Amino acid sequence: MLLFGLVYPHFLGQQLVVYLYASPTGIIPCPTLLMITGVNLIFLSQQSSKSLIVLLVADMFYGLFGIFKLHVYLDILLVIGSIALFVQLMLQRNLLKNLDEKSLARHRSLRSTLMRVFLMLPFFFVSAYPIYSWFCRLSANKEERRIALPSDQLIQHATAGYTLGIIIGPSASQIWPWLIQMGQGSGGFYTHQWLENILRANIQNANSIIPQFEKPLSGDTIWLTPNPYLGKQGQHLIMSQIDPPRAIVYKQISPNGFAGACSFMLEEQTANCTRLLFMRGGSHHPVFGPVAKPGYYFMDNGMLSGIKHRSEFSNTNFRRGNSGNMSGR
Repeated sequence: MLLFGLVYPHFLGQQLVVYLYASPTGIIPCPTLLMITGVNLIFLSQQSSKSLIVLLVADMFYGLFGIFKLHVYLDILLVIGSIALFVQLMLQRNLLKNLDEKSLARHRSLRSTLMRVFLMLPFFFVSAYPIYSWFCRLSANKEERRIALPSDQLIQHATAGYTLGIIIGPSASQIWPWLIQMGQGSGGFYTHQWLENILRANIQNANSIIPQFEKPLSGDTIWLTPNPYLGKQGQHLIMSQIDPPRAIVYKQISPNGFAGACSFMLEEQTANCTRLLFMRGGSHHPVFGPVAKPGYYFMDNGMLSGIKHRSEFSNTNFRRGNSGNMSGR
């Protein structure tokens, strides 16, 4: 709840000043309530019942109002927070009175451990950045990282992006069909489907080539989420450039107005060895962008692994099928 209270304001748009005065300091109540509830549940095991009830009622009211009136489904966390506060209230009133000294000491020790774990989270979060940067450098060599990002041409004032690379066995023409059918409602993104569907993206990753999605055109829309998504227009990419079977470039305008671009490049190194590069860049929210970077890497790396697995598996089966037909003849 604390973390969502911090990243929630990315819905406000591009102005960092708006974020600083509007949230999470109280002017926008939902992220502020999320943070107060998180602090309460982690650090404040004993407090007045009146303050708990006031916070519980506020969470429930703004949670239900956000979900059913504003269609901001992220506010389900406020409803969950109100339930957690109710449980805390019941524990505080009834259970702790009946604990013996040994049980009470164990309870306090558990809470102290949870506090230490929470205080360590920022250090893990900060450490994710050098680790993420190191993995990016490990994935692509120096020459590949110097290749111009598509955002350099499509987006003005683009912030630094990154380049990831992977070696795949089949030829570029055999990998290409897996790339051009990607999208929500078509081939999926071959990445961590369970995580995408927790976020209600409704992704189904294909394990075979789907013929009806094999003829994309420049200007086509590639959906990242259902449309509508969480009460707003779904997130999508626009296919800006296509050069089969070598390169695809996408441009994205996110709901909060920030622009991004990503591209796939295929380069055959030998007859049965192809280098696939994925490049991401663009402008980002000054707060949400840095927070999301390790997450983008996690999903993008999973996507490349998914493309590699499917391309090599289908190519192996294709060769086996051909050899079977030849032996039958």
